[in-house]
Amino acid sequence: MMSPLNSARRSTVAPVSDPGEAPSTLLLERLLGVVDEGRRTGTHKLLTLLALLDATATSVGEDMHPANELSVRTVAEHVLAVAWPHVVPFAVERRAVHLRQMNDQRRPNELVEATASARRRADAIGARTPRQLRQADTSAHEKAVDRIERQLVRYPLALLQRTDADAPDFLYRSWPPERTPTAIARSQGRDEPSIVWLPGVPGALLRFSALLRPLIELAFVRDVARWNALDTAESRLHAHLFGAEREAWPVGLQEELLAVQDRRCFYDPEGRRLRPEELQVDHFLPWARFHADGVANLVLARASHNASKSDLFAATRHVQAWRESLGDRIAVARRLGLDHETSRTRALARAGYGHLPDESPLWLRRLAGGPGREVERLTPDRRAEIAELLGGASDLELAADDRGPWSAG
Repeated sequence: MMSPLNSARRSTVAPVSDPGEAPSTLLLERLLGVVDEGRRTGTHKLLTLLALLDATATSVGEDMHPANELSVRTVAEHVLAVAWPHVVPFAVERRAVHLRQMNDQRRPNELVEATASARRRADAIGARTPRQLRQADTSAHEKAVDRIERQLVRYPLALLQRTDADAPDFLYRSWPPERTPTAIARSQGRDEPSIVWLPGVPGALLRFSALLRPLIELAFVRDVARWNALDTAESRLHAHLFGAEREAWPVGLQEELLAVQDRRCFYDPEGRRLRPEELQVDHFLPWARFHADGVANLVLARASHNASKSDLFAATRHVQAWRESLGDRIAVARRLGLDHETSRTRALARAGYGHLPDESPLWLRRLAGGPGREVERLTPDRRAEIAELLGGASDLELAADDRGPWSAG
């Protein structure tokens, strides 16, 4: 059964601009030690780190703070989502390679095996994502999450912090010696096994995610290439494992978004109406920060505006326009049978805007006649305004909880 993130205890960590928030230098040094580990025999730790980054970001509440603990089951659900594209065969010349994620081909990676089993079931019934599998076949989805949860409590959560034999904990409270989810929950005095963050860690993970994610993904790609003896461009293997900013979007999506935006660029709503070929699908929240492909995070923009915005977060007026258009984007997702991921996208937005340093640039517009761009600076007042825009609303909460095209009735 999924753990409601809203019920998790919240951290009281201040925004990143507070210099006393977390033991940043030690935390970053130890995390980089995990990423650079030379004796890694599988991708378990890297998969878990990516899932922890995602789970922390999506736990951010309306107060702009992340939860100070996560259930292991929540992390398992994020592992399933991260590993979902990994089990698709990788095209190498005229071959389709099933990528191993262990250095010993005789040993399975249980996290990947559980995902592969779920993906086979999803493919058989036409479900494209873990969320759609949960809607269409709850039993198959829960079985996969159960397997991943059991593996996480045995390994790697027990050893993730052990970069040295006598190294102190630096992410979460010491992991109990028990080997099953039930026994660990009992030893923690909880209903389910949980990761209890050390003070300041969730906020630090959010601050460092823009640095950590690409390093983790790079180490992951290089390990997989080595273990599978692949002599291929890293960028192509990376795109296969972790997606690319420019995807081939489902048929009908661009036309639907054109109608939502009155055939105008999202960032220039007063501009002229445009032809489809003049617009690109853009991730409103930067792809470099959050891999969010739900329809809630997709807008149409002129190529010049898209390039100018690049990896910046959008300015306040664009956040307001995005917030006001979410209902229309949810309707598009429903019509096309796609995931809109409204709740997740809003949580990621809170994670991003809530943990940017003060005075960070927010993209406002492209300057005409040149490569320049106009930005506004993130001030405490602007952060508070954006936080209010990203807060809850009953109609959107109901829409975000919609069970989608596989629900009965």
